[in-house]
Amino acid sequence: MGSSHTLRTDARLIAATNRDLGQMVEDQKFRADLYYRLNVFPVHVPPLRERPDDIPLLVRHFVQQFARKMGKSIDTIPSDTMNVLTRYHWPGNIRELQNLLERAVILSTGPGVESAGEGPAGAGGSRGGRREDGDARSGGAPAHSGCVGGVELGDRRAAGCGGGARVEAE
Repeated sequence: MGSSHTLRTDARLIAATNRDLGQMVEDQKFRADLYYRLNVFPVHVPPLRERPDDIPLLVRHFVQQFARKMGKSIDTIPSDTMNVLTRYHWPGNIRELQNLLERAVILSTGPGVESAGEGPAGAGGSRGGRREDGDARSGGAPAHSGCVGGVELGDRRAAGCGGGARVEAE
């Protein structure tokens, strides 16, 4: 800006939306020229509720990230809690999961992740989520003392953890 010289650049734009832009173009609610400039290489990423197998990996990643940031050592997540997390509908998608896990790490005082208060619905207030069985009640993560049957995080077993699923460290 303000110069008489032209500067050349090579840039790529990555844009994301949860809207159907093709339909919006048809409805004349989105500019067609902009749509065709943006729609060079579309990538569809399904919502978290359609990828339940990704949830344990994301849980491990976020718990380890927040624990490191807060100087805590979190080794386990109870199996019951992991089951609730994988069955939950996640209307807030990955941000809701991330917020819930940050809250859980903040509240944890030992080597395991404790309940984040109200469970998954607590990440967005009192609204409930849709459970796998279609019930609209909140599928809250129960509070646990200990980690029998828990999911391990990292390379070591927490004292008292047995029979759980292992989640390998990065």
